[in-house]
Amino acid sequence: MRHFLKSAATAFLCLAASATASAYDFEENGIYYNVLSEEQKTCEVTYEYYSDYDYHSDYEGEIVIPEQANGYRVTRIGYYAFSGCDHLTGIIIPDGVTSIGNDAFYGCTGLKKIVLPQSILKIRDEAFGNCVNLESVTSLNSEPPTFYNSNVFSGKTYATAALYVPAEAVERYKTDYDWKNFRNIQAIGPTGIGPTMTDGQQNVTVTADGIAVDGVAGPVEVYSVDGTLVARVNAAGGRTDIALPGHGVYIIKVGDRTVKVNR
Repeated sequence: MRHFLKSAATAFLCLAASATASAYDFEENGIYYNVLSEEQKTCEVTYEYYSDYDYHSDYEGEIVIPEQANGYRVTRIGYYAFSGCDHLTGIIIPDGVTSIGNDAFYGCTGLKKIVLPQSILKIRDEAFGNCVNLESVTSLNSEPPTFYNSNVFSGKTYATAALYVPAEAVERYKTDYDWKNFRNIQAIGPTGIGPTMTDGQQNVTVTADGIAVDGVAGPVEVYSVDGTLVARVNAAGGRTDIALPGHGVYIIKVGDRTVKVNR
């Protein structure tokens, strides 16, 4: 009887251990990664753990994915990486990421804006499925990335979200088999990706030397499109001028809000 109880307890512990399993090779700054190739030193962003037949992550707020992590180049957003993270409000994907996996952002109902870097080539099934509050999608690639199923975005996103693309690629996206499902396709404007951040008292505008922030009291962070922090200032509430190192696409973060500008 004692042997039976010991065996039963051992079996239970094994089942409990298998019910929750870590899914990552390493973690850096709160983001989880799997190594794809030791030879090429590449990795993907992944979910935190698998439990009860589901994938779990606790990502929230604005996530800036770096170009490199722990010496590995980030080249892929893995399947289910951010799935179900309904408190995720923004994501900055670096140039160098070439594909986004199945259900990578499925059910991220807090996500309002996404920017896909020029390097994105493939987006798989339901990568942004059920992201019902997406207001804008920006694709920086002049060649429309390949969908592996037309349900990459939800029907509501196709109907209500604005798609911003390079000016020379508007017709290409409008005639692409999958991307043409977006009803509102616009060219990226000369001073930004989509509308400039403005809500009455707060405003971000492009200047000759960088950007100007008006009406913001608190920290302002500026990132390059690959996720590198290039400037951080504490704005005093009036006009704050921030010099930027050169021309290109920048992401400005004010509190939990972001705007992308091209100068």
